[in-house]
Amino acid sequence: MLFQVLYNTALLVLALWGSVKILIEAIRYGKHRRSLKEKLGWQIIPYSPQSRETIWIHAVSVGETKSAVPLVEQIRREYPHLAIVFSTTTETGQDEAKQRMPNLEGYFFLPFDLSWIIKKVVRQIQPKLLILVEGDFWYNLMCAVPQVILVNGKISENTLNRLRAFPFFAKKLFSPLRLLCVQSSQYAAHFEQLGVHREKIFVTGNLKLDQPRVIVDTEKWKKELGLNSQNRIITLGSTHYPEEEKILPLLMPLLNNIPQLKILLAPRHSERCEKIAGSLFKRKIPFALFTDSLEKKRTQSLLIINTIGILPICFQLSEISILGGSFIRGIGGHNIIEPILQGTPVLYGPHMESQKDLVHLVSSTGAGEEVSLEELPLIVEEWLHFPSEKRRQAGIDLKNALQGVTGKTLHHVAPFLSKKAPLKSI
Repeated sequence: MLFQVLYNTALLVLALWGSVKILIEAIRYGKHRRSLKEKLGWQIIPYSPQSRETIWIHAVSVGETKSAVPLVEQIRREYPHLAIVFSTTTETGQDEAKQRMPNLEGYFFLPFDLSWIIKKVVRQIQPKLLILVEGDFWYNLMCAVPQVILVNGKISENTLNRLRAFPFFAKKLFSPLRLLCVQSSQYAAHFEQLGVHREKIFVTGNLKLDQPRVIVDTEKWKKELGLNSQNRIITLGSTHYPEEEKILPLLMPLLNNIPQLKILLAPRHSERCEKIAGSLFKRKIPFALFTDSLEKKRTQSLLIINTIGILPICFQLSEISILGGSFIRGIGGHNIIEPILQGTPVLYGPHMESQKDLVHLVSSTGAGEEVSLEELPLIVEEWLHFPSEKRRQAGIDLKNALQGVTGKTLHHVAPFLSKKAPLKSI
């Protein structure tokens, strides 16, 4: 009881400190406007349990949501008696969930982890099980739900070192977890060091690496994007500020050397597209938006993808992908396997601190390459002039080698989905 009081007090202090940042982001970028009422418990979540048992799945943002899709689809097929609700922390994550998994029973934003808000939400949803995707460990949430398990689990060295400084808190935090399906033996060791019993932990692999290739009507999407059969296409995806300002000036000269070249720019957060467009306009760099007329898209060599859900399609239409979040400090990189799964080799920057396991996979197979900003235009031009069958085949081989993670994960999750789930240990 004392621990929970101290925990709630600490959260309130952090919430007050963070409210200024939330307000600034809401005013400048329009963030949090759709999610804040649900997060504060002021708005009733649009879900009411019926006769079926409810499973609650939570993912933080877009990347975690994408990785959950094959697992959710398989649960849907094999356990039709269950109702599934899906929560996210970010608005882009929820948009992704609704687009990729349109037939779930409910979607909502994860409330702030204050006990009185969490208890209210749990009473409404009445979940028999909470499945966390990758992480986002909140003590009040995990204590309020009858069963909690982790899939695609990971914990970085930085988080490990912070939590090891507070062993009592770490043990309390992870004690509600009944099962941990983690991405690698390294992450399994991290959880063990934080007091999680080894018998709860299973290394099942990374769900992000088990994504199906998108089936694309190539001609339809080329027309939608204003492309033709002669175009050479590059996708610059998942970028963060100020990566566009650093990368685009380096790539624009290639448009003169390769007249049929098209660059598709898909920022990580679509709400930034308006600001990016304004910056390009001021710098007199011509562009079109995906939502512009077809004629305008045909005449411009730079196209901003100002909608969500079509990045995998852009990857599949491209000869080269460049993945952002990796050319500036503080992000840690994104899933560089994603374009490879769509059949496109990838270039990424030197700041992949949060994705070291993916870097090892890609670099060791030759399906992608780390480059600095200075090297980027030279490597892109080289790849365009000398396409590599070896590089393409390396991507195919890597994709084939990574299949099966969803099945391994579901094997361990299955006992919690049956009508007689294992009892929660006290």
